[in-house]
Amino acid sequence: MSIHIKVNSLDEIFVNVFDGLVDGHYVDTQIRPSVFSYNNLYISSGCTYNLNLGMVGLTPTRWPRLINDYVNRNKLGQWFPKLKRLNRGREMLFPFNEVKPVVREKMSNYNYGACLLGITYRAYPPKVTLFSRATNWAQIGALDLALAHSFAWHIADYLGNITTDEIEFAWLNSNTYLMAITTLPFLVSHGRLLEVLDGDFLISRDTRNLMKYFSDVREPRYAPITRMRKRIAYILDDCVQQVRVNKLRLFNEKEWGLVKGGVSEDKDFRKLRGGYERTPKYEAGPLDKGVIYDLPREVRKRRKRLMYKRDLISKRKVRGESDIPKLHGSRKRAKAGSR
Repeated sequence: MSIHIKVNSLDEIFVNVFDGLVDGHYVDTQIRPSVFSYNNLYISSGCTYNLNLGMVGLTPTRWPRLINDYVNRNKLGQWFPKLKRLNRGREMLFPFNEVKPVVREKMSNYNYGACLLGITYRAYPPKVTLFSRATNWAQIGALDLALAHSFAWHIADYLGNITTDEIEFAWLNSNTYLMAITTLPFLVSHGRLLEVLDGDFLISRDTRNLMKYFSDVREPRYAPITRMRKRIAYILDDCVQQVRVNKLRLFNEKEWGLVKGGVSEDKDFRKLRGGYERTPKYEAGPLDKGVIYDLPREVRKRRKRLMYKRDLISKRKVRGESDIPKLHGSRKRAKAGSR
C-alpha cells in the first residue's frame, strides 16, 4: 500500500507515517525485525518543522555527519546564486553525494547505494522536493526531514522574499521502513510503547523481544542496544539534550555570509563543524547510572509525561482513509507480504 499523504507541516508527516507504520495501515510487507512500505509520496503545504531530535534518540553531532556524508558544500555554495536566475515553473536539482559503503563486522551502511538521492527547488509556486531510495523512518526519517527544512530555510533566507511556511514540500520515497530497535525511543516519547507491548501489532513481537536487553543483559554484544538503552534512559529521566530541527544549518554563520555575498568557484568550505544550536548537556539520571532497568515499568511511572503532540494525527489527510480498517492494534490491518 503506497502512502500518499498531504498535511500542513513536516512534524505531521513524521508522526503520521510513524503511526501508520506502527498501526499497520501503511505496511506492504514484514521482514522481521522490520516493516516496509514502498513507493510513497509525502506532501506538506509548508516546510514548518519543530521536532526535537532528542525525542527520537539522536544527538546534535548526528547533523554534521549527515551533511558531510551527503552534501558537497562547495557545490552548494555555487548552487544558491542560480536560484535567482531560475525561470518560473522550472525546477533545479542539487544532487547528493554518492556515499561509499561502510563495512563493519556486524552491521554495514550504504551497501545498496546512497539513501538520499537529491533535492530540487521550484521557483513558482515555490516548492522543495526530496528524492530518496530508502529511509529508516523512526530516526533517519526525522533527520532527513530536518535536511529538507534546512534547505528551505537557506533558500528563503537567500532569496529574501519568501518564508519556509510558504515553500511547499514533497518527498518521493521509494522504501520507508521501521526497524524494531531504532523505533524504541519515539515509541517511548510518543507514549505508544505500552500499547505496542500489550497489543498485537506487526512490530509487537520484536519489540517485546528487545525488553530483556534493558532489564537482564548488562553488556549486550550489539552496540546499538547499549546506545538505545542509554538514550531512552535520558528520555525517561527528562535529561535528553534538545536538538531543535529549526536551528540546523548547512553553513555556519560566517560561511553563510560569504555565500550570500557571492563566493569564488575555488572556495573550499571543507567539512561542516557544528551547524546546530548549542544546547545544555545534562548529567545522566538514575536510570542511566544503573545501566539496566525494567523499561515497561519505568514508562508506566511516567506515562502522563511521555506524550508527544498526538493531536497532530487528527489533522492528517490520508487518501483512501475511509478504506482503512478500524481494528486498532490488529494484525488484520496488514498481513505480512500483502500489497
